[in-house]
Amino acid sequence: MKRKKPDPIRKFKQENADNLIEVTVGPPEDAIEIARTEDVFKMASFVERPVFSHEDRIYIEIDGRTYFAEIKK
Repeated sequence: MKRKKPDPIRKFKQENADNLIEVTVGPPEDAIEIARTEDVFKMASFVERPVFSHEDRIYIEIDGRTYFAEIKK
């Protein structure tokens, strides 16, 4: 019997649970995409903003703009 592969999105969220705030809405349509999730955390740390999580995306809001990255599957 094969072992089930863990869901990568769930695994990512569990590993980063202390740094994510789960919300019920995703980033707005005009949000700017960032290539890597690590960069979203770096930006958030630099400006001391929370990182939000919704489904397969994480995002931050800085000065009225929203930046997001998709969690790699």
